[in-house]
Amino acid sequence: MILMIVTSSRSNINIRHLEKATVSTGKEGLLSEGNAAYNWSRCVDELESQLSKHGSLKKLYFYHQHLTAVFRNTMFGPKGRPQHCCAWLGVASSFPECASPIVPEEIKFSPSHSHASLIFIFWGARLSISLPITSPKPQKK
Repeated sequence: MILMIVTSSRSNINIRHLEKATVSTGKEGLLSEGNAAYNWSRCVDELESQLSKHGSLKKLYFYHQHLTAVFRNTMFGPKGRPQHCCAWLGVASSFPECASPIVPEEIKFSPSHSHASLIFIFWGARLSISLPITSPKPQKK
Protein backbone atom coordinates (compact mmCIF):
# COMPACT_ATOMS: atom_id res chain seq x y z
CA MET A 1 0.00 0.00 0.00
CA ILE A 2 2.80 2.42 0.90
CA LEU A 3 4.60 1.74 -2.37
CA MET A 4 1.39 2.41 -4.28
CA ILE A 5 1.02 5.81 -2.64
CA VAL A 6 4.69 6.69 -3.04
CA THR A 7 4.83 5.64 -6.68
CA SER A 8 1.52 7.26 -7.59
CA SER A 9 1.67 9.87 -10.35
CA ARG A 10 0.04 12.34 -7.93
CA SER A 11 2.72 11.84 -5.29
CA ASN A 12 5.42 14.48 -4.95
CA ILE A 13 7.81 11.90 -3.46
CA ASN A 14 10.47 10.57 -5.82
CA ILE A 15 10.82 6.83 -5.24
CA ARG A 16 14.53 6.92 -6.15
CA HIS A 17 15.23 9.48 -3.41
CA LEU A 18 13.26 7.41 -0.93
CA GLU A 19 15.22 4.29 -1.90
CA LYS A 20 18.55 6.13 -1.48
CA ALA A 21 17.46 7.47 1.91
CA THR A 22 16.53 4.04 3.23
CA VAL A 23 19.67 2.35 1.86
CA SER A 24 21.96 4.99 3.40
CA THR A 25 20.72 4.06 6.88
CA GLY A 26 22.40 0.67 6.51
CA LYS A 27 19.11 -1.20 6.25
CA GLU A 28 17.59 -2.90 3.25
CA GLY A 29 16.13 -0.54 0.72
CA LEU A 30 12.41 0.04 0.44
CA LEU A 31 12.20 -1.59 -2.97
CA SER A 32 14.05 -4.73 -1.89
CA GLU A 33 11.86 -4.93 1.22
CA GLY A 34 8.78 -4.53 -0.96
CA ASN A 35 10.00 -7.25 -3.31
CA ALA A 36 10.66 -9.57 -0.38
CA ALA A 37 7.16 -8.91 1.00
CA TYR A 38 5.67 -9.63 -2.42
CA ASN A 39 7.58 -12.90 -2.75
CA TRP A 40 6.55 -14.03 0.76
CA SER A 41 2.89 -13.23 0.10
CA ARG A 42 3.11 -15.01 -3.26
CA CYS A 43 4.37 -18.12 -1.48
CA VAL A 44 1.39 -18.01 0.86
CA ASP A 45 -1.29 -16.98 -1.62
CA GLU A 46 -0.21 -19.27 -4.45
CA LEU A 47 1.07 -22.24 -2.47
CA GLU A 48 -0.87 -24.88 -4.41
CA SER A 49 0.24 -23.57 -7.80
CA GLN A 50 3.84 -23.18 -6.59
CA LEU A 51 3.88 -26.78 -5.36
CA SER A 52 2.39 -28.13 -8.57
CA LYS A 53 4.87 -26.12 -10.63
CA HIS A 54 8.09 -26.66 -8.67
CA GLY A 55 7.72 -29.63 -6.39
CA SER A 56 6.35 -33.07 -5.98
CA LEU A 57 6.10 -35.08 -2.81
CA LYS A 58 6.48 -38.36 -4.69
CA LYS A 59 10.26 -38.21 -4.26
CA LEU A 60 9.71 -38.74 -0.53
CA TYR A 61 8.68 -42.31 -1.36
CA PHE A 62 12.32 -43.28 -1.70
CA TYR A 63 12.93 -42.32 1.95
CA HIS A 64 10.52 -45.03 3.05
CA GLN A 65 12.29 -46.01 6.30
CA HIS A 66 12.67 -42.43 7.50
CA LEU A 67 9.05 -41.64 6.67
CA THR A 68 7.90 -44.75 8.52
CA ALA A 69 9.79 -43.64 11.63
CA VAL A 70 8.35 -40.12 11.44
CA PHE A 71 4.85 -41.46 10.85
CA ARG A 72 5.07 -43.82 13.84
CA ASN A 73 6.35 -40.99 16.01
CA THR A 74 3.54 -38.71 14.86
CA MET A 75 0.94 -41.37 15.49
CA PHE A 76 2.18 -43.18 18.57
CA GLY A 77 5.17 -41.26 19.99
CA PRO A 78 5.24 -39.62 23.43
CA LYS A 79 4.83 -36.21 21.81
CA GLY A 80 2.75 -37.59 18.96
CA ARG A 81 -0.30 -35.85 17.65
CA PRO A 82 -2.52 -38.26 15.72
CA GLN A 83 -4.49 -35.33 14.28
CA HIS A 84 -1.38 -34.35 12.31
CA CYS A 85 -1.43 -37.68 10.49
CA CYS A 86 -3.99 -36.25 8.09
CA ALA A 87 -1.08 -34.43 6.44
CA TRP A 88 0.30 -37.82 5.45
CA LEU A 89 -2.64 -38.33 3.12
CA GLY A 90 -1.29 -35.59 0.86
CA VAL A 91 2.09 -37.28 0.75
CA ALA A 92 0.63 -40.71 0.12
CA SER A 93 -1.54 -39.49 -2.75
CA SER A 94 1.55 -39.03 -4.90
CA PHE A 95 3.08 -42.44 -4.16
CA PRO A 96 1.14 -44.65 -6.63
CA GLU A 97 3.24 -43.09 -9.40
CA CYS A 98 6.33 -44.62 -7.74
CA ALA A 99 5.00 -48.17 -7.42
CA SER A 100 7.30 -50.68 -9.03
CA PRO A 101 6.56 -54.14 -10.47
CA ILE A 102 9.72 -55.32 -8.71
CA VAL A 103 7.87 -54.99 -5.38
CA PRO A 104 4.50 -56.73 -5.97
CA GLU A 105 2.90 -55.58 -2.72
CA GLU A 106 3.15 -51.99 -3.98
CA ILE A 107 1.12 -52.60 -7.12
CA LYS A 108 -1.40 -55.23 -6.01
CA PHE A 109 -3.84 -52.54 -4.88
CA SER A 110 -5.93 -50.88 -7.53
CA PRO A 111 -6.03 -47.09 -7.94
CA SER A 112 -9.65 -47.17 -6.77
CA HIS A 113 -8.43 -47.48 -3.17
CA SER A 114 -8.46 -44.25 -1.27
CA HIS A 115 -5.42 -42.29 -0.20
CA ALA A 116 -5.95 -43.46 3.36
CA SER A 117 -5.52 -47.05 2.35
CA LEU A 118 -2.40 -46.20 0.36
CA ILE A 119 -0.70 -44.56 3.29
CA PHE A 120 -1.14 -47.67 5.38
CA ILE A 121 -0.28 -50.01 2.53
CA PHE A 122 3.05 -48.34 1.93
CA TRP A 123 3.94 -47.61 5.55
CA GLY A 124 1.54 -49.43 7.77
CA ALA A 125 1.80 -52.99 6.50
CA ARG A 126 4.01 -53.77 9.47
CA LEU A 127 1.47 -52.07 11.72
CA SER A 128 -1.26 -54.39 10.36
CA ILE A 129 -3.48 -51.43 9.62
CA SER A 130 -5.54 -51.26 6.48
CA LEU A 131 -7.99 -48.46 6.01
CA PRO A 132 -9.76 -48.78 2.69
CA ILE A 133 -12.11 -45.85 2.46
CA THR A 134 -14.41 -45.80 -0.51
CA SER A 135 -16.30 -42.79 -1.69
CA PRO A 136 -20.04 -42.98 -1.14
CA LYS A 137 -22.10 -43.94 -4.15
CA PRO A 138 -24.52 -41.27 -5.34
CA GLN A 139 -28.06 -42.06 -4.32
CA LYS A 140 -30.66 -42.40 -7.03
CA LYS A 141 -33.69 -40.18 -6.73
